[in-house]
Amino acid sequence: MSGNAQGYSMPTYGIDVALKYEFLKNKAASVTLSGSDIFKTRVNDVYTTAGFFNQHQYRVRDQQFFSINFAYRFGKFDASC
Repeated sequence: MSGNAQGYSMPTYGIDVALKYEFLKNKAASVTLSGSDIFKTRVNDVYTTAGFFNQHQYRVRDQQFFSINFAYRFGKFDASC
C-alpha cells in the first residue's frame, strides 16, 4: 500500500510473457509471441479522503493483449566499426 497526502493506493500487479524463436541462416529471422497482463490483474485502486468527501476509485483498463511479430534482418551488421 502506498500512501499519499489524502489517502492511499493499493499495489498493482501484472505478469507479461514473451517467447522468441530465431531461425534461418545466422538467425536472420525471428518470430515473437508476447502477452501483456495475462491474468488480467492490473487494476488501479485508490482511496481518497478529505474534510468533505470520501472517494474510492477502482479502474480496470482493457489492457490484456497478445501479439505476434515477425522480424527479418537484411545484410550484415558489424558492431566493431
